[in-house]
Amino acid sequence: MAKFKVPLYIGLWYLFNIGYNIYNKKSLITYPYPWACALWQMSFGWCIFVPLWLFGIRKVPKLTVQEAITLSPSAFGHLATHVGAVVAFFAGAVSFGHIVKASEPVVSSLLNFLFMGETLAWPVYASLLP
Repeated sequence: MAKFKVPLYIGLWYLFNIGYNIYNKKSLITYPYPWACALWQMSFGWCIFVPLWLFGIRKVPKLTVQEAITLSPSAFGHLATHVGAVVAFFAGAVSFGHIVKASEPVVSSLLNFLFMGETLAWPVYASLLP
């Protein structure tokens, strides 16, 4: 059973991602404000993790100011790619939005290299090739 765990998780991720993409497109047809939708989606994350912290289900991360500053480029990069994906769903077909979302790892790798000087092993970068 253990050998099927990773393929199962990848399959579930792909299935949920398809549902998310279709839901996003339907939402943007009904409410055609992609920047506002992206903001709401990011804001609703607070409704998930803050109660987990308050009830002690998850440990509250303890960051110094320097650690928060170090993480901020990656956080802003994630925010930018999320907003870009939502705008892409608004601008075109679900398949176009899926292409934009699929480029997120490449963009994240580039931003991590540019802003944080992070380099990874060549197999990691090779896995990003189409």
